[in-house]
Amino acid sequence: MSRSSALYQLQRADTELDAQNTQIAKIDAKLANDPVVQNAQARHDEAQAAVAEARRAAKHFEAETQLLSAKIVEVDASLYGGQVTNPRELADFQADAEALKRQKSALETEQLTALEAQEVAEQREQAARAALDAAELAWGDQSRALLEQKEALAKILAINEEARLAAVQSVRADDLAMYDSLRGRKRIAVALLDDGVCTGCGMAPSSSRIQAARRGGDIVTCSNCDRILYAEHANAFSDGGSKEDEMISRW
Repeated sequence: MSRSSALYQLQRADTELDAQNTQIAKIDAKLANDPVVQNAQARHDEAQAAVAEARRAAKHFEAETQLLSAKIVEVDASLYGGQVTNPRELADFQADAEALKRQKSALETEQLTALEAQEVAEQREQAARAALDAAELAWGDQSRALLEQKEALAKILAINEEARLAAVQSVRADDLAMYDSLRGRKRIAVALLDDGVCTGCGMAPSSSRIQAARRGGDIVTCSNCDRILYAEHANAFSDGGSKEDEMISRW
């Protein structure tokens, strides 16, 4: 699979997820018209925010602990590697190692506390989710129909989230960073070439860009909208190039 093809598959997954999330948001807006549902939704939103904050805290302490562990390995290597023989230097390394290990122990305690807080927050979020579901179910026939739609969408959403995770595995890290940046600015990061026209902006790129996109080697962007160009029949064309190809913006 070419780089642009991998990104296009990711874009398709994200587009599907966007559409489903939009539909779910519209259903939630209708369901939220009931005061009981509104209150339950507010509590669930608060619980979700608490979970997100707890997870951020746990990740922070995990990263700090890993950083300290790496430093301890470096200091231990200097201390026991045999290259340092000066007693004063050895004493300094020993003191550094002990200080770092004390810091790590304290961080591990904080990390454990953060993980426990995360677990509590997740349990509260689950309870709030259950309360919200119950409130929505009690709303009546109209809400039941909406909930059926939402449930069906949620199942599709879960499948597409798995598809997105699989798609990400095929994308290079630098390409993913470029994709995320474009998606943040333009929502659609990868544009299909349709009869030589960029479907992202409706403009026709130069013939050299079109040929390069069809070859499917490097990443080629639209000179007008900066989106990544994807041709469905990439690699079906020869690799022959021209001097004009050297002017193509590639990543």
